[in-house]
Amino acid sequence: MPPGRFSRRGGPGQPGGLFEAPDAVVPTMICDATDAMQGTLKASVVVKNNGAEAMPAGTLVHLELDKDGMVTPLLDLMTSKELLPGQIEILAVDIVLPPDAPEIPYLLRAIVDSDMQVNECVADNNANETICFVPQ
Repeated sequence: MPPGRFSRRGGPGQPGGLFEAPDAVVPTMICDATDAMQGTLKASVVVKNNGAEAMPAGTLVHLELDKDGMVTPLLDLMTSKELLPGQIEILAVDIVLPPDAPEIPYLLRAIVDSDMQVNECVADNNANETICFVPQ
């Protein structure tokens, strides 16, 4: 590896080169707050590996709500399978909202590899968010 190249952990990069690693991203997600008044919402989170190497099964995906900068943690999910380069997994979940959840509308944020256990080639593209609303 050329001098000065480091992985996100600050040490020498991947054996085949800095960019020969997985890259966990959340390209899109959907939030359905139809039942938010009853204390639940439905979410579908797409997790994709944009990298050049496989991303391991069991990669953590953290979900949280954000309303005006006030963040409410919801739950953690895990991918169920290894994702080869370019592959996706759709995580669909019914979320029981905590009693202190804000009123809609709010943002639902998903952060893949939130515990930073996957040695990725790009570490600052792991989050995405969408507005939660009641569909008409």
